[in-house]
Amino acid sequence: MTRYSSVEVIWYTCSMNNQDLVAHACVQVLRFTSVAAWDDLSPDRQVQLGFNIGLVVLGLGLNKTEGYDALALAQTGAQSMQQLHDHLESLIIHHQVELDQVQLHKTI
Repeated sequence: MTRYSSVEVIWYTCSMNNQDLVAHACVQVLRFTSVAAWDDLSPDRQVQLGFNIGLVVLGLGLNKTEGYDALALAQTGAQSMQQLHDHLESLIIHHQVELDQVQLHKTI
């Protein structure tokens, strides 16, 4: 996996417009929640999922329950990753976010 410095990540993030950034975060969230269990994600992917959920929450104007609490339930096993995936997918569809289908279907 390629590692980027914080400066590179910030530059890339700032160079995207907000809609592109939110759509990218939505794709990442759906990709990363396609695993069977939280522990199936590497620690790096777990951090990336949390970061991207933060972007989705802010970008879509979600509340704490819709984003962070749902993630916490999946982290503790109180909710399956499939339930988290379905929940987030329904919010993304509701907000009519256009997703890059090629990126969405890339393997993790």
